[in-house]
Amino acid sequence: MVYSTYLGGSDGDVGWGITVDGLGSAFLTGYTTSMDFPTLNPYQTYQNSEDVFVTKFSNTGNSLI
Repeated sequence: MVYSTYLGGSDGDVGWGITVDGLGSAFLTGYTTSMDFPTLNPYQTYQNSEDVFVTKFSNTGNSLI
């Protein structure tokens, strides 16, 4: 294990997939019902019900990119 971190908000969050690129950046997919799910430059803001997410972490796991 290179690093461990947490991604989520204050409500329901479900991860469906994870992969790592050649530089060590992790990509996560899933859905959330959290109004405060962490985002960086989202395509859309929270809509009402379940929102799909695709998130990329830096290769150190300490920031979203």
